[in-house]
This record gives sequence, C-alpha cells and structure tokens, in this order.
Amino acid sequence: MSLHQRLADIGLAPRSAETGTFLLVEGAARTALQARLEFHDEPHRMLWYVDAAVQFERLAPTLFQVSPNGRLDAWLGENFDAIALSVVHARLNHDALCRQLRRFGKHEDESGRYFLRLGDPASLHLYVASLSRAPARVAQFFDHGRIEGIYFRDPGLGLSRQVQALFEQPLDGADRDGCLIWRSIPNGEAG
Repeated sequence: MSLHQRLADIGLAPRSAETGTFLLVEGAARTALQARLEFHDEPHRMLWYVDAAVQFERLAPTLFQVSPNGRLDAWLGENFDAIALSVVHARLNHDALCRQLRRFGKHEDESGRYFLRLGDPASLHLYVASLSRAPARVAQFFDHGRIEGIYFRDPGLGLSRQVQALFEQPLDGADRDGCLIWRSIPNGEAG
C-alpha cells in the first residue's frame, strides 16, 4: 500500500487539490531514504545550511514531496511503520514551505545560536505545542492558514497525532489547547 493511500485510510488526505503533502524527516532517519530520494530524483531540501558544520548533517531536517503512485510513494507505504516523520499539508510550494519552516528552525539569544530539530517528529511536536497560548506565533508558524495541519508520527515512541491551528476548524473528535486543535490517531490507524 502506498504512503498516500495509508494517509487517506487514517483520515489524513489533503482537504483540497491545492494542498500539497510534504514529508519532514531528520537526517539520521533518512539513510535509506536519502538514497531513494536521489535515485528517484525526488526534490528534497535540508532546512539547515550544514556546509560549515558537517557534523550536524545527521540531525538536519529534510523536507520533500512525494508524487502519488510513484515508486517512492510505494516504498514509503511499505516502510511506514518503521520511519519517524512529520506529514505537512500546506498550500505552499516546496520552496515557500522550506523558507517558512526554516524561519522557525533556529533560535538565537545571548548564550548562542540553537537549531531546533524540526525533522524529529517528537521535537517538532513539543515545539508546536509550546506555541498553543500565543495566537500571533501560531498564525505565523501556520502561515496564516496556508499550513493546514501537521501529522507527527514516531512508531518507536508511540506518537501518532495531528495538529491544526484553531482558525475556523471544527472541533469534532478533537482536543483544543489554546489556539491549537489536536487529534490523536491511535497507532496510526483510522479510528
């Protein structure tokens, strides 16, 4: 079964034809995936510029879009239960989404510069949850509704949860936390 079919089966299909499905993974999770991305010539971008710090490459978030019904889509569907990833549904093109996420991928203060591990679903989940009581930050992060939702999946941690910005979303079967709506997806299966 393909990745797109699995996502549709658990209720995570895009809401409209203008909405793209993007995957965000951490460098360490993409060893076999990296080879597949390159072999199938699927466009992918790292959110960090790691030229100066090669030791961070294994942690660098990688954003890519998978064409439905392709070989990579089939491979991801077959390996869905083994890969930690975040699925981002957005009405942005690949470059615009990469720029948007890159803006939130670093933090700087008087102690130094820190890179957020946005490619790790658990870390991204914690970061997004920390925004729940800051309406302006939620609106900025979700690009004023152009990022429709994010599904965090890490089979090793039992993480299978979707978040959307409140905006005008219905609350059916969801938990509201400040400006965010959370939907648990038990074991990554429809429920």
